[in-house]
Amino acid sequence: MMRKKISWLFLLTVFLTLVSCRNEQDILNEISANRNQDIISFSVFQKETQIQKVGEVISPLNTAQKNSQHDDPLSGFLIDTETINRIKANGDISTYAFRIYSLFGNPQDVYNMVYRKRNDGTLHYSIIRIIGNTPYVYYDSEAASIAQKHTHKNAVAKTSSYEDCLASYSVSVWHCKNGCSWDACDKCESCLETLTVCVGSGGGDNSGGFGGPSNGNPSNPPPPVDPITEGGSAAYLTDPSGYVFDPNVPPSTDAGYVRALRAYLFWEQLPGALYRQWANEHVDIYQNIIESYLNNYSIANNTENLNFHNEAVQYFMDHPNATWEEFYNQYLSADSPCKKTKPVIDKVNQVLKSPVGQQKIKQVLENKANDNIEWGVAIGQNTASGEYEATNPASGNVSSVSPPFNQLQNSTAIGSAHSHAGTPGSPSGGDLFSLLERMINSNNTIKFNLVYGVSNGNNETYALIVTDPALAAQFLTDFPRSENYDTLTHSIKEKTKLGKEFEKVKYIFAYNYANSIVSGEYYNKRAIAMAYILDHFNSGISLAKADSNGNLKKLQISLNEITLANGVIDEKLIISKCP
Repeated sequence: MMRKKISWLFLLTVFLTLVSCRNEQDILNEISANRNQDIISFSVFQKETQIQKVGEVISPLNTAQKNSQHDDPLSGFLIDTETINRIKANGDISTYAFRIYSLFGNPQDVYNMVYRKRNDGTLHYSIIRIIGNTPYVYYDSEAASIAQKHTHKNAVAKTSSYEDCLASYSVSVWHCKNGCSWDACDKCESCLETLTVCVGSGGGDNSGGFGGPSNGNPSNPPPPVDPITEGGSAAYLTDPSGYVFDPNVPPSTDAGYVRALRAYLFWEQLPGALYRQWANEHVDIYQNIIESYLNNYSIANNTENLNFHNEAVQYFMDHPNATWEEFYNQYLSADSPCKKTKPVIDKVNQVLKSPVGQQKIKQVLENKANDNIEWGVAIGQNTASGEYEATNPASGNVSSVSPPFNQLQNSTAIGSAHSHAGTPGSPSGGDLFSLLERMINSNNTIKFNLVYGVSNGNNETYALIVTDPALAAQFLTDFPRSENYDTLTHSIKEKTKLGKEFEKVKYIFAYNYANSIVSGEYYNKRAIAMAYILDHFNSGISLAKADSNGNLKKLQISLNEITLANGVIDEKLIISKCP
């Protein structure tokens, strides 16, 4: 992640009020004006605007000064001043968009700060909050300043898209869409969205909004996040995290306040009373979950951390006999399978998230997953530039395909991808042994095999990934293809040591499917059996599946002994995924 020059300020919500300015035709003229968009540094921003510190404003009559009608409204935001998106307009306004991160807001919310500079020397800024896919003006320095001179804070909301605009301008905001991470946001075009801003629409204390042909200017947009009043716990269930959040204490950047607030927000987003009841009945485990959540909190993008710890709560609810120590050792400790394999799996995710991965692998093979034959792609990486390369797809037959590694031109082979012929994407025995043999023949440069398939009418993606080449080579020695691969079923031979475990897990999973799933995703029984034998026999290979955001997550399969009501000892599968 890029290094950030961080501005720390103190949070205060200031609502917008209304005065009229430009009409709809003015805005439409501005939308059609020619604009020059580029990325600039903070030093260039300072030179062009004469702003020395983020948070200052300039009026035609005054030099640069901090907007100080109350405390600074940029409170609690971390401001990235390394990468700024500038639009130079032929009209009278240029804009500069900064990525900012809310210290106190919900993790899934996205914020931008946008300066606008007029030719008359005026320079003000807006804080923009994006809720879902809809952006709103959260605060505007000019509107807040004007509001002090007028008395119509309770003005009736206007419903027309552009009535009573204090300022209207085009801006390109940072908005990570389609699963892009904040880290890559300044590198992908889909992360920038040009919109028309109307500041000071008639919403009184709910003021501000975006105009434009798609989303208009909401007459009643949602208010800013208020962590004190938003949501609400069941009256008889209190937060057992051990942190005390006092709504009467003013917001602060103090580490203790921030930690308590984040613990409170995690409590508030739990899905219902049953989850809160469980937390109150299992205080020790819940407090361990909270500490892990807070220690792994990411201001830039906390979604993965939030989802994982929600899954942790669900895991313990589904498995009342599980201990925190077992969970920690399996998922969180430095020696856990998840932590050990994550760096390698992350590298494969980088391939998938790259333009080559999206356009020449994912898009191509998903479109071919319903064909009656398999298609294969060879994947390479240029050792000098680091750029990825993918060949055009080669056709195979109904059950196999050979990726065309000989067609890679400027790169070293690192992996392959292929589609199954209208069947699920769970890797076959042939897929496993092909990866092992390619790894050996390539001197360990080929380390993954992506498989695209269709299950219940939906596309799915699995990946076999070599996480330890030495263990993988030993696994192939212990279980050679000739003794363990069934050429008729393309699976693992049933009567072998490997096959017996494979078939046992398939049976247990099919018999008790509903009580096995923890991760909330659908899995084919062959995928579950494959993931189990790979871990059980210490193969140095992991099986991962892409989640709804396209991120590969390692499958975790454990087989636990249980005692049935009649006293019979049985076995039960626990299926989850790494964060």
